[in-house]
Parts: sequence; structure tokens; C-alpha cells
Amino acid sequence: MKNKKIGSIFACMLVCATIMMVVGTSIAKNTTQQSSSPEIEWIHTFDSILSDRAYYVDQTADGGYIFTGSTIVTPPGYTELLLAKTDGNGEESWRNNFPIDMENVIGTVVHQTTDGNYIIVGSVGGSWLWDVQVTKADANGDLVWQKSFGKSDNWDQGRDVLQTSDGGYMVLGATTSYGQGNGDLWLIKLTADGTEQWNKTIGGASYDLPNSFTKTDDGYVIVGGTDAVDDMGDIWVVKTNDAGDVTWQKTFGDANFTEDGFCVKTESTSYIIMGDRNDVNNTGSLWVLRLDAQGTRTWDQQISVNSTVHGTSITTTSDGGYFITGLISDTISYISDVYLLKLNHQGATQWVKTLDISSGFSDEANWGIQARDGGLIAVGSTGDFYNATSDTFILKIEAENGVVLDSVTARLGVQAHLKNLESSEATGVNVSIKITGGILHRINVSYMETISILAEGEATVSCKPFLGLGSIDITVTVNGVTSDYEGKQLIILTQLQS
Repeated sequence: MKNKKIGSIFACMLVCATIMMVVGTSIAKNTTQQSSSPEIEWIHTFDSILSDRAYYVDQTADGGYIFTGSTIVTPPGYTELLLAKTDGNGEESWRNNFPIDMENVIGTVVHQTTDGNYIIVGSVGGSWLWDVQVTKADANGDLVWQKSFGKSDNWDQGRDVLQTSDGGYMVLGATTSYGQGNGDLWLIKLTADGTEQWNKTIGGASYDLPNSFTKTDDGYVIVGGTDAVDDMGDIWVVKTNDAGDVTWQKTFGDANFTEDGFCVKTESTSYIIMGDRNDVNNTGSLWVLRLDAQGTRTWDQQISVNSTVHGTSITTTSDGGYFITGLISDTISYISDVYLLKLNHQGATQWVKTLDISSGFSDEANWGIQARDGGLIAVGSTGDFYNATSDTFILKIEAENGVVLDSVTARLGVQAHLKNLESSEATGVNVSIKITGGILHRINVSYMETISILAEGEATVSCKPFLGLGSIDITVTVNGVTSDYEGKQLIILTQLQS
């Protein structure tokens, strides 16, 4: 009788396992992944006459870098658009500024165009009266043309610009001159010489303000913020076609927080969004979301620290991860330091760098990119921002190398997926997987393997299925670098939390 009872229980377990294998998922999400960060290869600070700020950087065709921002050259302190070019080692090649009499001008985004020149978008004006400003400069930084868009008695700002396939430009702005009037998303299509072809506004009666956009195969994805849902502010994502018509819109947020979206990048069939979340005490944290092609959230990660952290940019990296720039502020003094963060492609933190460039003053990293050699570039400002005495900086973090954990998935057992970033074969790679937890902490599984991975290749190490029920902790260690995951065990089906 005893053997028959055991056999019945075992058969029941197999049936339950089979059912759960059909409905189970294998979406993985890291809780943490800490590794040693790569070193800073170089950093250059550029002294200003009075005050400089750097807001955006891009790599140029010759391997150097171009960045834009603002500069104050002479009293009474009108701001001029700053454009600066460096070589591949960050040494200044030239710099130029573009003043407009009795007006403030700020450069927000710069790109090298297909003709080797530069297109800059920003804003011109003062107080609450601003216009969108678009500037074309030649390869030496000299002015080719400038155009402004908006009504002089309203608030309009230029946020982003991209060159279009016809040689013209798509400008992203925020406007109160057109649309519903409270603040709307504004798309302006220009010809190659800056002549307006058309413009469209997107938004309702609330504040619907964009911050950046990215090109897709059939249009654009735009990210910003809206208070249309709960009056607190939510991340707002808009997909349009090439003509600026809305394909879909999505909002993401929580009524207990104020959220805003600052940067979006296109992946192969998805989008990565970086924004902020601020609680009632105005303590800020980073919020990273990954959306599929229809705008459905596939995973998200909130990154909180003891201080307030504000993100300024996110860019995809060649290893499938993400590089984030920003600043971290003391909640009492409000003095900030540079904040640099690397995530893997599942949103887990791989490393964090904070830099105090000017001791006793504030530092900010405002934009980051991955250089063509794999290194990471960031620009920003350092100094006394409140009294308009600051300098700009550009830095490079050396390219990562070695073997990294790319992702972890689970279903029947646990699988660790690894990448070799080196141009030579990696031998003697030590990988261990440890699973603990479950009801009454009955689960205690360990697996170890030493493998080799071809140059720039990939490999998978699998831990076999195991029995158990309940919440589990999964620890994967690759050559001494440990990553932690959470999940559930459903008899023999392992499900990682999404």
C-alpha cells in the first residue's frame, strides 16, 4: 500500500509539472549584478571665460568628438551657444560660440551631418519667452545658417534633432505657441537649408512635453512626460510614422510618484526608455523600461540610492547592455557628483562610478555614448552652477573586456548565457550556479563548470532540473563576479520573476 501511495503522489507531481510547464514563462530579471568597473582612460576639463555647460556629445567621422551647450563670455551674462570639437583623445581641436544680441542661446543636441558639417538644435530667448533654434555649422565650426521657430510671446524649446533620408532634418520641440497651448510635443520638418516643410503638434489639454526621440524603420519614438493621467506626471511614449501621425501612445507611472522620461533608444525590435521617479519628499531614483514594438513593457528596473539620483541619458552598448549618465545629489547641500552606470541587457547593475571632479562644487554628466572602439564617452559640467562659474569636461571609460554574464533564463533548470568580449579565445572560465530557498528552505542546489569560449563568442552553462516549491534565490558566479536573481520553483519548473 505504501509503494502504491508513493507512486500516486509521484504521478500527480508529474501531471502538475507538465501543466505548469505549459503555462510557465522564462522571462528573466536580475536583482543585482556587481562587477569591477573599467578604468577612466582619460578626462579633460576645459576652462571657461565665465561659465560653460556641455549638454550633448557625438562621435565624428574622424574619430573625434563634437559637443554643444552654452557659454557666457562677457557680462552682463547673456548665454551663447557653445560648439566644441576634440580629437580622439579628447584634446580640444577648436571651439566656437554663436551669440545673438540681447538674447540667450543654448545648444541642446548636435550631430555631424552627411556633408561633414554639424546641425545643432536648442533654444533662444530668455525668462519664459523662448523659441526653438536650429543652427547649421560647417566642418570648422563656422556659422552656415540659423533659423528660429515659435511665437515671440510664448514658450517654445528645441529638444532634439535628427537628419532625415532626404538630407533635411526632423526637429523635436516643446511648444505653447501651437496645439492646445499648455505645452505640447512639436515636430518640425525642415529641408536641408532649414526651410520649414511642415509641423505637427501632439498633445491634449494637459502638459505633454517631449525630451528626446529616436528613429525607427517607419517613423519615430518620442519620450517625455505628461500630467494627463494623474496630475502628478508620468512617462509618456509616442510612436509616429514618418509624417508625424501618431501610431500609438503609452503612459507609465504611479500616482504616488512624479515621473518623466528623458531618453529613448531603438533596439532591433524594441525600445529602451530612461526616466526619473520622484517621491513626495522629492527624492529621485532612476527608472529604466524596455518596451516591445507595440509599446508594451517587457521589463523595468528602478535604481535607488541613499541620495537623489537623476539620469540624463541612456545608450545601448555593443554587449547588449546600457550606459547611463547623470548626477547624484546630496539631499542636504544639493551638491552633485557625476553618476555613471552600466546595466546588462536585463537591467541589472554591472557597475557604478561616481566622480567628484570639483571638490566642494557640483558636477554633472549630461550625455553619454559608446565610442566606436568600445569605450564610453561622457560630457558634462563642473563648478558653481548657481553663480554661473562652471567649466565643461569630456571623459572616456576604457572598453570592457573579458567574459561577461549576458543573461540568465530558466524553465527546466537554470541557464547562464555568457559572452566573450575579447578578440582571443577565453579558456578556464569558471562558472557556478547556486539555487537556494523554497518551502522550509529545502532547496540547495549547486553546479560548477569550467569552459572555454571562442573569440567574441557565446556559451551557455546549464544547471539540470531540480525538485522544489516556493521562492528561490539564484546566484551565478563567472570568474569571481557574482550576479543575484530571484524566482520561483514549481516542482521541476523554474520561473524567474519579471
